[in-house]
Amino acid sequence: MKIQGPKSPEEYKDVKANLKYYTTFIILILSSLLYIIYIGIDPEIVNTIEALIFSSAITFLLSGLSWILIFIFEIHDKWYDRHFVKWRLNYDVDFIIPTLIRPFLKKIDKRFFDIYENDSEKRFILMENCFYEFVGDHAGENKIKKTKIVRFYESSQKYWITQINEIVMIFFIIINFFIYIFNGFIGILLNKIIIVNFIFIFLFIINRYLVKKFRKETRFATKDEIREIHTTRLSELETQLKLTHKAFQLPYP
Repeated sequence: MKIQGPKSPEEYKDVKANLKYYTTFIILILSSLLYIIYIGIDPEIVNTIEALIFSSAITFLLSGLSWILIFIFEIHDKWYDRHFVKWRLNYDVDFIIPTLIRPFLKKIDKRFFDIYENDSEKRFILMENCFYEFVGDHAGENKIKKTKIVRFYESSQKYWITQINEIVMIFFIIINFFIYIFNGFIGILLNKIIIVNFIFIFLFIINRYLVKKFRKETRFATKDEIREIHTTRLSELETQLKLTHKAFQLPYP
């Protein structure tokens, strides 16, 4: 049986699959880093096979827990972004929707804007009807060029990787905090804890730079998608906008 690895994302499911591989990789790397710094190079702490087995089991369980939180519960999108970062919400409301409906501003009911800005369920309907109808995984005959969609997924995938980085680093920083609290029982040298903290702070700063960079790339890729919709699917977009007005119980000329 052939085991599939990461590939160029053509659909959102490809993005999630690639993120799965990346998350497994980054957790194993950081777990190994902590293991080497705290345990693997200190013979005074690791002096029995049982201790090695126990430490390895703990690392494996923590890695599994992080993986479940991110991909079973989609913590990076449905929890971390929704409740803390809130980039997706602002991106939809402040950029995607206004840019998408710009050609029809004179026809749109004024109440339309208040509804999608303040009602998340109605905003979801709007995005499904007027955006994902043309770029989503299940888009039919109205789908735009594949190259535009792939470029968007490649950009957004990079952004989601930065969010996974933040979640995983926060997770390991918490672990490091508890190691510091219970250091008297564990017996790890304080200078090792300080070194680990500096490593994570340095990685976090780099990641924040990448967040800004990949958000900008995603914005450009989204603009290309919307431009393609306006160029090749403008009448279909207006039809979908009419359906959305009807769902909002608003008139459309």
